[in-house]
Amino acid sequence: MPQFSQSLTVVTLDNYRLARAEAGIKTVPRLPSITPPPVSKIDAGLDWAKSALDQISEEQAKALSEIEAQILERVQVSMQKAMLDEARETTVLVVEGDDQALGYRRVPRPDACYWCIEQALRKTSRKGLAKDFKRYGSPGVSLGGDEHWGVYKSRESAGQIPPNEAGEINRFHNKCHCEVEPIFSTDFAIPAWLQDMAVLYDDSDGTNDFRRRLNAQRNGEPAPDPTPVLPTPTIQPAAASAYADLLARLNAQMAA
Repeated sequence: MPQFSQSLTVVTLDNYRLARAEAGIKTVPRLPSITPPPVSKIDAGLDWAKSALDQISEEQAKALSEIEAQILERVQVSMQKAMLDEARETTVLVVEGDDQALGYRRVPRPDACYWCIEQALRKTSRKGLAKDFKRYGSPGVSLGGDEHWGVYKSRESAGQIPPNEAGEINRFHNKCHCEVEPIFSTDFAIPAWLQDMAVLYDDSDGTNDFRRRLNAQRNGEPAPDPTPVLPTPTIQPAAASAYADLLARLNAQMAA
């Protein structure tokens, strides 16, 4: 597994150099050394695979071959995830040290959670290299450039959470499968399915409404009604006068 992981890292670096050259950048980037994934990550994946035994009840009475197949399937999934984690971590490391990189964008899968999709749809009018893409600005407020899809230069702004005990790195949340792609120009395009998600998000009334609409769409259900905005209660003049009198008396007591 370490050999496969290192091979995938080499391919990742080759793709990075190619993307950089296609963007017209002629300088040579500083690339990180290629190291095998931490043993703790491999062990964590194997422990998860073996935990399939604990989830098999006596009533299921599975044959030994079926149990073995389930464990081997989990081993394959966990090792693939470990290698992909190393590949995307390599991309983030190179972007962080490359002064010619605009940043990197999150690439969610079509079945990703609403939060990951929402992060991939962020837009900004930030101009120039994203040394630390923390500020996106309020809607309609320009940051000096043309509006474009947001990219990230810092792990914090991308929503990354710290490594866990298993040594998993570059995580946005548990069991997250988002990948990262280096970006060198603001004229990059996003996939058609993600553009459809952008339309759905623009039609939504905030994050919660987008989440409900996304779930309804995936379940083949009609779009839910947006969250109703309750009217502000009207305070009668007499009540307002009583409140003002009460506050005045309280302030007087506190000042005494």
